[in-house]
Amino acid sequence: MRKKLKDLTHFKSMQATFKIKRLKTGDIKLDLAGDLAIKHSIEFKDVLSKCLVEKRNIEISLKEITSIDVTAIQLIQAFKNELISNSIKLSVVLPSNESILLSLRNAGLINIFTNNS
Repeated sequence: MRKKLKDLTHFKSMQATFKIKRLKTGDIKLDLAGDLAIKHSIEFKDVLSKCLVEKRNIEISLKEITSIDVTAIQLIQAFKNELISNSIKLSVVLPSNESILLSLRNAGLINIFTNNS
């Protein structure tokens, strides 16, 4: 039996959300959630650029992400490099999703998020 297209909506991937908050200290917090994938890379890059302009310490929370791909990882690494070159501190809250954490560890990519140098 062939399924109707409307019955396949459960395959639709989750959207990414990007929320920028200014903390009482003046620093910036960027809360990321959902699917950090190539289809959201332009929007993600724009959000990172807005944070960079502020020239304040930045915390990125990956706590609520449901997936991350190499494009998002590359954007975070490039962002981190730019912050370091401008003497801006970056801290990262790791994903709460254990399978994402395990994948990052197994791929040797966890240091991108935990090492600030």
